[in-house]
Amino acid sequence: MKAALKSAIASSMIIASVGSTYAADMAVKAPPLPPPVVVSWTGCYIGGDVGWYHAHQNGDTSAFPSPGFGAPAINGAGIAGYGVLPTSHGLSRDSVLGGGYGGCNWQQNKWVFGFEGDITWTDNKTGSDAQTVVGSFTGQPANFPPLGTNMQLNSSTQWLASLRGRVGMVVGAGDNVLLYGTGGVAFTDTKYSAVFTPSTNPASLFGFGCPGAAATTCFGTSAVAFSRNQVGWVAGAGVEWRVAPQWLVRVEYLHYGFDGASGIVPAVLANGAAACAGCGWRANWGNLDIDSVRVGAAYQFGGPVVAKY
Repeated sequence: MKAALKSAIASSMIIASVGSTYAADMAVKAPPLPPPVVVSWTGCYIGGDVGWYHAHQNGDTSAFPSPGFGAPAINGAGIAGYGVLPTSHGLSRDSVLGGGYGGCNWQQNKWVFGFEGDITWTDNKTGSDAQTVVGSFTGQPANFPPLGTNMQLNSSTQWLASLRGRVGMVVGAGDNVLLYGTGGVAFTDTKYSAVFTPSTNPASLFGFGCPGAAATTCFGTSAVAFSRNQVGWVAGAGVEWRVAPQWLVRVEYLHYGFDGASGIVPAVLANGAAACAGCGWRANWGNLDIDSVRVGAAYQFGGPVVAKY
């Protein structure tokens, strides 16, 4: 009996010792690693940007009927058919800009596809240039402009907007950098104006001044002005960085292209009456090309994805 009791006690002690050793092993065993975080560019975003743009545009005017209010012979000058010569104007300008943008992306492996819309306001800087209108000599009809009068052309961009598609590829460690190209349809609102201004003391050739004795025979100031909403195209490229799980920063270049415009500046006398029947200046503004560089920051809704096992 005593021998059986001793054997049972010894067995219990051995089992307790083994259990304690196993429990100690369990306590120091390393916990499993957490599932990795996988960067995903899939999701929608909204942000803002600032930058600079250069607008390139030229203009010209020509008097009509060609070659300028008709072209009668010039008495005593030995020159026949001399009328009002065309003018040529450079209207390029630089400006700052700023606005907002938003869009959505879908990622397939290393490729990212998406669309984006933006609207940008400029500081409304005006491209402006004045050129001398070379008119007729004394001896032509009295209602022709003298030398020294000016034609001024102006053009200013109010805002830019676009709807674009985007295609890009993720690169770099952790797929945190996106290189992309973009293109689509663009919109703008541009103000145009042309102003013909006669000289206060008209310049002359060979000592002749404003033709005619009465002030009403001299040209008066006349102008045309209008605003035009335009639809064009836009294309560019950029690079975007994920600087935090849901924050993106970018540098982007965009080129915009828009058609030009035209208007008629009437020829009037100093008293406001028509200078001659069916005559004036045709003002033309050439194609408007805009290059812009901007930096932006956006918040992405969605962000990184935790892998599941």
